[in-house]
Amino acid sequence: MKGVVLGILILTLSTSTSPALAAVFERDWKTPGDGLLTYDDVNQREWLDLSQTLLEQFPGSDLESQFQAATAELGQGGRFEGFAVALRSDVMTLAQSAGVDISSDDFTTNHEAVDQLIDLMAPTLVIADRARFSAGFLDEFVNVGNGIMARSISVFSVQQPRPFDNGDASLKFTTVGDLVGPSTVGVTLYRPIPEPSTARMYLHFVVILYALAIRR
Repeated sequence: MKGVVLGILILTLSTSTSPALAAVFERDWKTPGDGLLTYDDVNQREWLDLSQTLLEQFPGSDLESQFQAATAELGQGGRFEGFAVALRSDVMTLAQSAGVDISSDDFTTNHEAVDQLIDLMAPTLVIADRARFSAGFLDEFVNVGNGIMARSISVFSVQQPRPFDNGDASLKFTTVGDLVGPSTVGVTLYRPIPEPSTARMYLHFVVILYALAIRR
């Protein structure tokens, strides 16, 4: 038994030194199987589904007041306690972890990675078989001209190719427009979740096995 465990230890240490593949994947939030979180294992962050922060779920007479009502839930005891509103740079790192080329809107290059993120983060707008979007307000303002500041929105979009149109698959940043309303935009929230490295987890498991073998 000791020889077997030592063999496992050697094999584990040799394989766990290889870097793990970067990925984003689904996790549960409130109940088993709800799939309402997206985990970024590169930056060790969990992102909340935009379905949970759609502005139509919060009181207010306009988008900004609904945004403020939603973010009021970030405080202690609130629905979103522990989360923070993302910045552009945060969303860009998420996209890169998922394999999105953030400098490109080429459909062939990006549609698989962007489609995956839209599925994970939840689409906020679907136009038949033509296009899908996941849009969320950020904690950031941009100057839209004449000194007018507007809150920035991150948009993951996949628009299918059509005749005379090559389609689009990209991460873009915009402000309020024709496609933005309380039912089509949420608030982009994430929280840091530090986790032990793969090597440490494997080593811990094998040490336990070895200790059990010695006792036997």
